[in-house]
Amino acid sequence: MNQTLDNFFYNPYVLLHGIIGTLFLLLGVFVFVQNRGALSNISYLLVCISISIWLLFDAVTMSSTNETTALFWARFVYLGACLIPASMYFFSVAWVGLINEKKRGG
Repeated sequence: MNQTLDNFFYNPYVLLHGIIGTLFLLLGVFVFVQNRGALSNISYLLVCISISIWLLFDAVTMSSTNETTALFWARFVYLGACLIPASMYFFSVAWVGLINEKKRGG
């Protein structure tokens, strides 16, 4: 699919999606860099990445000028939306420490 800038327009309502999506990605990277080996930091990065995918591609979808372009980018929106619950569960289990207990056999 040929995506050019002609297929998009400036929409002031999506500006907040772009800003918040970028901030989530930066927050996830910041937490990850603090302790790269901690499973809770890695899982939090995955949560932030999936939320960023959802928000950023939602902004691109809402800025599309035609249905074909919007449908193409909407598929990525749903990818991020589907990853949010799984990554949140992984983060919750890692934060509480249940993954480490299962590895030890407890």
